[in-house]
Amino acid sequence: AELSRLWNAEPEGGLTVWIGMDLVIAITVSWVPLIPDYTRFSRDRRAAWWGAGLGYFVAASWMLVLGVLLVLTRGLSDPAELPAAVVGAGLAAALAVLAVTVDETDEAFANIYSTAVSLQNLVPGAPQRALVALVSVAATIGALAFDLRRYQDFLFLLGAFFVPLLGVLLAHWLLNGARYSRSDVFDAPVVRPALLGAWLLGFAVYQWLHPTGPSWWVDAVESVRPPTGELDAIGVSIPSFVAAFALAAAAVVLSRR
Repeated sequence: AELSRLWNAEPEGGLTVWIGMDLVIAITVSWVPLIPDYTRFSRDRRAAWWGAGLGYFVAASWMLVLGVLLVLTRGLSDPAELPAAVVGAGLAAALAVLAVTVDETDEAFANIYSTAVSLQNLVPGAPQRALVALVSVAATIGALAFDLRRYQDFLFLLGAFFVPLLGVLLAHWLLNGARYSRSDVFDAPVVRPALLGAWLLGFAVYQWLHPTGPSWWVDAVESVRPPTGELDAIGVSIPSFVAAFALAAAAVVLSRR
């Protein structure tokens, strides 16, 4: 690829830079709940920070850059065309697709395990193996029914869930002295209504600025948006994160008083 030509090409994708950043953030932030599964093996805080930070940054940047080059050089407009375009690039590319396919298998196991562990917070008495089996069946059905051409909508939905969740977690962690002890986790209240409210507000802000989901939901949100539009001029992740972070911080401070 002629990188200079691609860098100077006129934009034609229909998305602003800020909305493009929201998609990148959504891809990355959705993995935040899985990071502790790795950092819990770290020997100290510095190793946890640099291991997770550099590991995710290098891998995510590499894959995103490859995706950009592939889309721009092959002139693709449909996500479903990606696998065929890679395989058609030659034997080495076909082997790369095979490697990614194998890699995605263990990624599915990680997702299923993480979901089962999260569900155990709601139903501690449920057997973990049963939860793993149920999540596997539900995920398989969802994968078969999912339309790859709507993957962008799926990413926005991920962002709406996880961006404000990270804001709540970061606010609570910082006001807790930037560290958690064993008692902070296992002796904490079962439900924290104020923090749940902060997360829901962040989700509402994200959806209000950029509604995503079933048509009935998008129509309902659109009906309460002002007619001027352009509410996502600086993207949607930053306003959602700030709203959830601020409300969670206020909730923590007031609860201590």
